[in-house]
Amino acid sequence: DLWRFAAIALVGTAGMTLMTQAFRLAPAVVVAPLDYTGLIWATLLGWVFWREAIDGMTVLGALVIVASGVFTILRERRAV
Repeated sequence: DLWRFAAIALVGTAGMTLMTQAFRLAPAVVVAPLDYTGLIWATLLGWVFWREAIDGMTVLGALVIVASGVFTILRERRAV
């Protein structure tokens, strides 16, 4: 089990480091919607590995997250 915990710590640290670098190098308005996709990934991984049920509200929330990310990216491209 120690190896699993070490792997989780390593991957978690790498993920947070990369996200911090993304916020440092790009505008927050572009990076933040991508950060919210973590909720979608958590839902999908919970379904795949632990057979957690995905209800309609979860799907609706995921669609709102994706739509807001697309809207923000398109808006930023027009502003440039």
